[in-house]
Amino acid sequence: MGPERIVHEFVQRHQRDHVEQSNRGRVDGSGGIYVADWGNNRVLHFPAGSATADRVYGQGGSFTSGGTNPGFTNANTLSDPVTMIVDAAGGLYVADTSNSRVLHFPSGSTTADRVYGQGGSFTVQTANTGGISANSLSAPAGLALDSGGGLYVGDYGTPAYCTFRREAPRRAGFMGRAALSLRTASV
Repeated sequence: MGPERIVHEFVQRHQRDHVEQSNRGRVDGSGGIYVADWGNNRVLHFPAGSATADRVYGQGGSFTSGGTNPGFTNANTLSDPVTMIVDAAGGLYVADTSNSRVLHFPSGSTTADRVYGQGGSFTVQTANTGGISANSLSAPAGLALDSGGGLYVGDYGTPAYCTFRREAPRRAGFMGRAALSLRTASV
């Protein structure tokens, strides 16, 4: 099953259920585990064989805080991260749902280097900033990567899924129903 179908099914499930509150985990290349702790607005990384987290994402490095966007929205804050995915280079993509964006963290770093869904701004948190477009998100909650590094984002707030590619974008089209559209952007 390809990433487009995975995200399509994810969006369909969210449209039916409206809520996905399970903490999701992902394993990195060294056997460590990332856990989305959405209730505390953070993602924790546990090294292989350890029950103690060694990194915290979304709380400015603090393991003891759990507020939404402590200080202000930036490359170090999260609000309701519901899922994540690890890329081939060990980078971490996080669906920062209530900030209407997806963040990419380079391997080992707790500061994001890329933002998807906010027109390139780390400090904006408005749904569909600038209107619904190839560069906007409302409530991203599903993530998948294809073999070429393309990022697929299930946006159940719009409802749509978007692809973000490093190469030239594919032509936008529709998947299944008219309400489920494909938006493509280059990064």
